[in-house]
Amino acid sequence: MEDMILIKIGLEATRDELIDQLLMNPEKYFSIIVMKGRAVLCLRTCDRRGEDVQVKALDCLAHGGDSDLVSIFGDELNLAVIKRDNCLDNLEGRRYPISSSLRRKISEQPGFIDWITRYVLTEDRCLLISLP
Repeated sequence: MEDMILIKIGLEATRDELIDQLLMNPEKYFSIIVMKGRAVLCLRTCDRRGEDVQVKALDCLAHGGDSDLVSIFGDELNLAVIKRDNCLDNLEGRRYPISSSLRRKISEQPGFIDWITRYVLTEDRCLLISLP
């Protein structure tokens, strides 16, 4: 499965090339969507024909103070949306570009990106560029 070829924006790319692209340019692929009053990190995929576009909500969890798991992106996600629209209320389904601090944080998570290329970008799912 290591030699599997995935499609990236209509171009074939190896898994390592996709990892490099996602780490170096997360702003091209990730966006923020408000769902159920909460800002979430997303990327979009499609099938090999460019149809069946799906939005994948993603998160990276870490151990919190009270034995809870917390999102390592949570603060940046909410702040990015609040800076643009002052609150998260009534923004259901709206999409926003990621902030520079969120871009840095994603770039510092090679394990998260590796997980995405292994389990989200399967043989039948292709990666789409996220436009603001």
